[in-house]
Amino acid sequence: LVPGSVMALVAVGALAPGASADLPAKTPQEVLVMAAEADVDAFSGTVVARTELGIPTALLGGMGGEPGMGGGGLGEEERTVRVWKDGNTLARASVASLMGEKTLIRNGDDLWFYDSSTSTLTTGQVPEYDDSEKPDAPWDGDVPDPSEAAQWLLDAVEPTTQVTAGDPTVVAGREAYEVVLTPEQAGTLIGSASMAVDAQTGAVLRVQVTAVGASSPAVDIGYTSFDPSAPPADVFALTTPPGASVEQLEPMGDKPAADRDSAAYEGSEPDVSVVGEGWTSVVVLPADVVTPPADAAEQGNDPVAMLPPDLLSPVDGGSVLSTALLSVMLADDGRVLVGAVTPEVLAAAAE
Repeated sequence: LVPGSVMALVAVGALAPGASADLPAKTPQEVLVMAAEADVDAFSGTVVARTELGIPTALLGGMGGEPGMGGGGLGEEERTVRVWKDGNTLARASVASLMGEKTLIRNGDDLWFYDSSTSTLTTGQVPEYDDSEKPDAPWDGDVPDPSEAAQWLLDAVEPTTQVTAGDPTVVAGREAYEVVLTPEQAGTLIGSASMAVDAQTGAVLRVQVTAVGASSPAVDIGYTSFDPSAPPADVFALTTPPGASVEQLEPMGDKPAADRDSAAYEGSEPDVSVVGEGWTSVVVLPADVVTPPADAAEQGNDPVAMLPPDLLSPVDGGSVLSTALLSVMLADDGRVLVGAVTPEVLAAAAE
């Protein structure tokens, strides 16, 4: 839901409050070049992701989310993930919860997934992808050097965004530069987005998104520890835990159509569209994708029916749930519109 220009930053890497750092000054472009040139082939660390989007858990569950995973508030969640990586074929991630721990390991072409809450081990192979299906780069011809890539990103965001260098900071005990993006479009709920880049390695250590008028981030994702050295080889060992039941990973694409429970999988791809651009982009989901089964209300599975009525405000063409960073419109014709925008922008996009 964050505009594509910001997602380009979020995708490069991943929160710990930081003290100030004493670093030589760099321009935003120089910091982006550092991130583009970063070659951290091996590392380990702990990532903490905190979100306070203010989304009712009933609606999260109805749209494919995971209700009940957070702290019990409206879309408030904190997740801690331990990660290890060594090259392109050795990786491990572990997520702890009240029910146990889930661990995913890639060792070469082998995949290993263990859920301690059910004592189930699932094994399989890394799926093969057709290179022809990969999206084109946002530039033509050869891949540009990091400086060209950084300039392309700045050119893409600057028409609607003020890009500045923030004060040097400390994240996960490491000195880092910060780039701050401040929207200049009316109608967005995002006040700013920032990215902290490790001064030594160029790795992205933290990304934060703050709502308009807020003093703390609504989305805060980053490392609390980061070690840019190769983890021990036994971290990636594929062993069967004592007493675990072993299952084979089902190949992607082989699930029978009859087992699919969403209209989005039937026939052609759903006609999801985007209205607007930049920070005021609105995603429009067609009615056939989000309409629950006829007996959903009777079974207690209709997320809209589960919403407290006082959370919805009437607008032309439907009703809107608006939070500090996100608005969701339930249109009278069954469509759902979502964006980090004001209710007025959603209503205009629905026309």
